[in-house]
Amino acid sequence: MHIKTTSYTDGKESVQEKKILSQENKIQRLNDQVQDLRRQLVQCRNENLVELMELVTELDQMPLSGV
Repeated sequence: MHIKTTSYTDGKESVQEKKILSQENKIQRLNDQVQDLRRQLVQCRNENLVELMELVTELDQMPLSGV
């Protein structure tokens, strides 16, 4: 009887370990996705800043009317 209990416990622990490994893999994939989204956000911010600076330059070059 004791051997069966140990085998059952070992099997249960093995299943728990597999679940934990699966969860760790999912967490790692989510962390990778978060990093990718952060990179995309930084890229968008940089592109928007460049566009904004181009607009400011364009406005600076326009003649003032009504002065």
